[in-house]
Amino acid sequence: MAEAALLHSLARRLEQASLRQDWQALAAADAELAQLAQRLQQRQLSSAERSLLPRLQAAHRQARRSCDTEMQRLGEQLAGWQDNREGWVAYALAAEEME
Repeated sequence: MAEAALLHSLARRLEQASLRQDWQALAAADAELAQLAQRLQQRQLSSAERSLLPRLQAAHRQARRSCDTEMQRLGEQLAGWQDNREGWVAYALAAEEME
């Protein structure tokens, strides 16, 4: 029964961290889920544990979508910075010449 409570807790934590975009909490919950999955693979799941899997799977899918969206946003931001790099360098050089 302790594992069922942990499955429930992990699903809730994944959902909340995903909504808050709390990447550290999301990484911690994901690491804990990986450890739990290894333990659960070694035995039959109880009916309570099986009943929690759909929510946990949905929470994990949502967390992955949130991560993918954030990675896309950061990639675009980095690309924008790279595009503006020449302008920043020119500005910095001009500012140095003024000193």
